[in-house]
Amino acid sequence: MTPGTRRTSLLVVALLGAGLLAVPAQAAPTWIKPPTPVSDPALDSTWQQVDMNARGDTMAVWSTNTDGYAQAVWRPAGRPWGEAVTVSDPRHFTQEAYVAVDDKGRSTMIWRDTESFSGVITARTRSAAGTWDTATPLSDESAFHARIAEEAGNTAVTWYESVPATSDYLIRVAYRRPGRQWNTKTIAPAAEQFDPEVAMGAGLVAVVWRDRTSGDSVLTASVRSKTGAWSDPAPLSGAGDAQDASVVIDRQGRVTAIWRLFDGVSNAVIQTRTRNVAGTWGPVKDVSATNGQRALPDVAVDTAGTLTAVWVEQADPTNIVMASVRRLGESWSEPKALSDPEQDAWNPAVAAGPAGRTVITWSLVSPTETRDTVWATTSKGAHTFKAATRIAPLAEENATQPRVAVDGDGDAVVVSRRWDASHYVIHASPLDAAPPSISQFSVPARGTVGTRLRFSATIVDTWSKVVSVVWSFGDGGTAQGRKVRHTFRAPGRYTVKLITTDSVGNTRARKKVVVIVRH
Repeated sequence: MTPGTRRTSLLVVALLGAGLLAVPAQAAPTWIKPPTPVSDPALDSTWQQVDMNARGDTMAVWSTNTDGYAQAVWRPAGRPWGEAVTVSDPRHFTQEAYVAVDDKGRSTMIWRDTESFSGVITARTRSAAGTWDTATPLSDESAFHARIAEEAGNTAVTWYESVPATSDYLIRVAYRRPGRQWNTKTIAPAAEQFDPEVAMGAGLVAVVWRDRTSGDSVLTASVRSKTGAWSDPAPLSGAGDAQDASVVIDRQGRVTAIWRLFDGVSNAVIQTRTRNVAGTWGPVKDVSATNGQRALPDVAVDTAGTLTAVWVEQADPTNIVMASVRRLGESWSEPKALSDPEQDAWNPAVAAGPAGRTVITWSLVSPTETRDTVWATTSKGAHTFKAATRIAPLAEENATQPRVAVDGDGDAVVVSRRWDASHYVIHASPLDAAPPSISQFSVPARGTVGTRLRFSATIVDTWSKVVSVVWSFGDGGTAQGRKVRHTFRAPGRYTVKLITTDSVGNTRARKKVVVIVRH
C-alpha cells in the first residue's frame, strides 16, 4: 500500500468512527496519464475507433498500415488491457474498422476487406466469453463507408455499394438480433447515394446519407420502426451541398441529424433537424452562424434528451472547435469556442453517457510546433464545459485523430494515433469520473448476539485502483476489505455501511439494516 493509500484508509476509518462520513464527496473527473499503448508498437496503425458498454467494458479497433490487418483489443471494466489480436484474414488488406459493444460484453467489429480491390464489408463478433465467430461478408463487392450501431444486443451496419455495370450507388443496411443471422435490406434505390451514418435507440434504427442524384448533395434519412418497417427516404436539407452528417436517437425515440451545408461560394453552416416521437420531421435549425466556413460536425445525446453538437470553424488564421447545446424543449445555445484560438484544431468528436457526462475531444497543432496534441473537455448536468485538458501526448510525441466513448457511470476513454518516432501506435487515455461500483452487497438480515456474521461485496472501478473498502456496523465497530466478519454484542437494529474509494478520490456508499436478537 502506498503512503497516500494508507492516509486515505485511516481518514475514512476515523470519520466513520466519529459518525461524520455520511455522504462522501466526489473527486473531479481525472484523466489518467500517460496514455496506454494498446496496439503493436512494431506496426503502423490507423482508423482507430472505440466503444464502451454501460458497465465500462471497452474495445478499441484499428487497421494496420504495415500489413493491412484489422485488429482489436479488449478491456473488461476494472481489468488491464488485453493483447491486440488480428480479427481479419491476415492475407487480406483492410480499411475502416468500427466496433459496437453491447451490455452483455459482446463486441461486433466491422471493416472493409479490400483483397478483391473493390471492398467487401465484413463483420465478426466476439462473445462475452472471449470467442470470435467466423467472419461474415455483409456486402457485395465495391462497398464503402461502413458504420455500425448497437442497442440491447441488436446491431445495425450500413454502407453504400455500387450497382454493377452502372455509375449508381445504393444504401444498404444489415440488421441482426442476438443469436440470429444478418438480414440485409436496400433502403435507398440505385442512384448517387453516398456516406451513410447510423444510430440506434428506443427500438429504432436511423440512417442518414447524401443523395447527389440532382446535383448538390441532399441529406436524406430513413428510419426503421420497432416493427421492422423502414420509412420512405425523406430529404432533410435545403438548397446547398450537404456533407459530413451524423445522427443520434434519444431514449424517447426522437431522431436528430446534423450536417454541414455549403452554399457553393464561401459559406458553410452547421444545421440540424429532429424527428419527433410521432415520426414527423421538424424544421431545419441553424446551429452555427451562417457566414464563414465550418466542417466536421458531430452530435451526441444524453438520457435527458440534451443534445451537444461540435464542429470545426475557421477563425483566421486557425480553425477552432465550437460547441452548442440544446436541452429538451429549448433552442440551441450560443456556440462556444472550446479550443485554443492560437492553435489549429481538427478532428472533433463527442460522446454522452447515460449518467449525463458529455466528453468532447479534438487535436491541436501549434503554429510553432509540428506535432499534434490531443485535448478534451467534459460537462455534466449544467452542460457548462470545463477548461480544456491536454490528455496526450508526452512531450516528444505526436498524437492525432482522437475518438471517444462514455460508459453508463460517466467514465470515458479517448483513443488516438500517436507517432513514437518510428511507428503510429494506438494509445488509450481514460477519464475516471465515477466511483467504484458495488454489487453483490451481502449483509445478513438477522443475527444473534455473540455470533460472528459475514459481510461481503464485489467492488470494481473501471479505470483506477480501489484503494479503500471500509465497513461500519452501527455499533462503533469497523472493518476493511471486500469480505469481512463482525460480532454484535447487544440486540438491536444496526445500519451497516460500506464506503469504497478509488485512487483519484471517487467514493461510493451502500447501507443495509441488520437486526440482532438474543439467543
